[in-house]
Amino acid sequence: MSQVTVAMYIDGFEFSRKNYENEHIADRAIDSFNSEMVETGKPYIKWRKVNK
Repeated sequence: MSQVTVAMYIDGFEFSRKNYENEHIADRAIDSFNSEMVETGKPYIKWRKVNK
């Protein structure tokens, strides 16, 4: 597996990036980050993969 980059978007604009060593870890991080944003009342902040 190769390294995967995920990015945080605020209102559709890229704000920051993080690298993960494989897709499975990246998917778990995205799910966790996005759930936390909804729970804290910030659904306008989304994390998603930038490359595969």
